[in-house]
Amino acid sequence: MVNTNRKVYMDCLRIIACFLVIFCHGPGYFAYQNNPSPALTYFYLFFTMSGRICVPIFFMLTGALMFPRTTTYREILSKRIPRILSALLIFSLLYYLARNKNDFSSVSVYDFVKKVIIDDLAGAYWYLYAYMALLLFLPFMQRIAHHFTTADFLLLLFLRFIILGVIPIANHFLTQLGFPAFWYTPNFSVPFATEQFLFYPFIGYYLEHVFDFRRLSGKHVGYMTLVSCLCIAVASIVTYHQGITSGFTQDYVMTFDYILAIHFYVLVKYCFTKFQISDCHNILSLISSLTFGIYLMEPILKCLCKEEFFNILIPESYPVTNSVLWCLFTFALCGLITHFMKKIPVVKNLL
Repeated sequence: MVNTNRKVYMDCLRIIACFLVIFCHGPGYFAYQNNPSPALTYFYLFFTMSGRICVPIFFMLTGALMFPRTTTYREILSKRIPRILSALLIFSLLYYLARNKNDFSSVSVYDFVKKVIIDDLAGAYWYLYAYMALLLFLPFMQRIAHHFTTADFLLLLFLRFIILGVIPIANHFLTQLGFPAFWYTPNFSVPFATEQFLFYPFIGYYLEHVFDFRRLSGKHVGYMTLVSCLCIAVASIVTYHQGITSGFTQDYVMTFDYILAIHFYVLVKYCFTKFQISDCHNILSLISSLTFGIYLMEPILKCLCKEEFFNILIPESYPVTNSVLWCLFTFALCGLITHFMKKIPVVKNLL
């Protein structure tokens, strides 16, 4: 029987976010940097910028689910962080060995520890580092969230829009026109608006527990869709202009990812609550429970077989197709492995 108390749209969001994380590790994410055709560049930029909502969605779900609770520092230090840290170390070790599968001569405990700490290995699992930082502040952030208002939400959006949107884009065109860029003192720091692990959990909490979804209509969702399309268009134009003048980077693909993430969160929740989708509850819940294991295993699987096997079947000359099929293959294989591993008591607590 379906658990009707479970917020299955969150399972759907988690699955899509995990899928997009894997997509962002593949050639489809970087395809916009390698294509001389303007039309194809803009086409690929749509996938790149849409894919960037993955981490914001995960952090928003964390705030939506964990901020209403009351968590002690003892629980954080004795249960939550040891679980994440254990997963990080175990799978970082497996990833480290997989990366060196053709030459174990340089493998050593010292080299592994150094790369885990310095960040050479953290690239594959950087989200876990950021998540542990969030956990360290979780009880403090929970107390703030209990008094979070619409005015606070709008202030965070405004500050992020100006600091990470307007100023960088303005500086790009100012320097291109020969004018000095606009800078402000680094002493003006607003981490709650700029740091992912601080900003997005509060946004998720607001959308889930403060914002009244009963006031939301299809017209509002349509307006949000137009705003998201406009954000993608602006960021794409700036990225393309930068690419043809000084070389492509990722400087602007994340400029409005928070707007896209908010839109997508609202859209998915609206669809599930408006249309009473229930037929797929069980399968979504099952797949959602496997996403952490899929996320941990994907970099290892990529090291072991993607270059030698998968890219031969689906060449990177078809970047989006390659990435989407790799995501599906990874979900199927790593999800199956995770499903059976979770039947082992010790491993179940880890995954």
